[in-house]
Amino acid sequence: MRAARPEPDDTLHRAIYAAHLVAVAGRFGVSRDELLEGTGLRPGDLADPDATLKGTAMRALLERALDLTGEPGLGFYMGLYVKLSAHGSVGLAAMTSATLEDALRIAVRYAAIRAQHVELELTVDEAEAALVFHESAPLGRARGFVLESMITGFVQMGKAMLGRRPPGRVEVAMPEPPHFQGFAHLWPSPVRWGAPTTRLVFPRDLLATPLLMADAFASERALAECEQELARLGETSSFLASVRRQMMSLPRGFPSAEELAAARHVSLRTLKRKLAAHGTTYQALLDELRRDRAIALLDDPSASIAHVAELLGYADPSNFNRAFKRWMGVSPTEYRARRRSA
Repeated sequence: MRAARPEPDDTLHRAIYAAHLVAVAGRFGVSRDELLEGTGLRPGDLADPDATLKGTAMRALLERALDLTGEPGLGFYMGLYVKLSAHGSVGLAAMTSATLEDALRIAVRYAAIRAQHVELELTVDEAEAALVFHESAPLGRARGFVLESMITGFVQMGKAMLGRRPPGRVEVAMPEPPHFQGFAHLWPSPVRWGAPTTRLVFPRDLLATPLLMADAFASERALAECEQELARLGETSSFLASVRRQMMSLPRGFPSAEELAAARHVSLRTLKRKLAAHGTTYQALLDELRRDRAIALLDDPSASIAHVAELLGYADPSNFNRAFKRWMGVSPTEYRARRRSA
């Protein structure tokens, strides 16, 4: 039976969050190189804070951090560590806006510029308002980390913007973890676990609260930058998503650059130029898609290494082994063993 072709996690995440995770893990004695091993990421990938990382790599990094630190509450430490300034133009626009409602609506509109594994929504009724966290990508074993770090982060940001911790309650769409009581003081109470959705709920009147760092001129400039980034993100995401879909159209392997150009009805030179304009190359996309599909296929214990190599278009499994070690820092066999023992 033919193995189902896994969909890659195309969500994007700013490298600064990975760099901050390295710093947090370092407090538990985990070195940068040790943390990056087996994730497909290299130190250079984290050098530019505004660079983007794929969701697959980011999730692997989060899961490895949890394993190596042995700290189940690592998400709380991450939420405390990441400051408003880490969120670039979005953070600047939010903290210099006039009211809390303005800040939250900025976060909702522009969150995808910074990270795309969770979508935000602001809901308002007669008495209450809520910031809702919608999971938009598979979070795997890092789900608790992500939700705990985001809730903690937003509570801390609210405290920085208002000068006090915002009142309210928390609802979380997962069971209460055993480690929570050690961090309960960081969240408003009460906390409802096992809720239908994850939300920060607070009195509606709080939306009109003026912010301590309100600055109309600074906020306007930051918002203009946010709009530019959002436009660039939309254009790039649409084009690259289309290219990725075409590259994944074959049941086995991938089209060559020439075949891809022909399928898009452009010359090879035009294809290369367009990819370069969006910050990538055919080979980079091919490596990315092969790596993502390899990771998903290796999670199926019934698929042999040779069969995975064949599905990825490698005639010789040894070539796949070398490529995988280049991507992930470990062989396919080592990677599979590590996943099984996690």
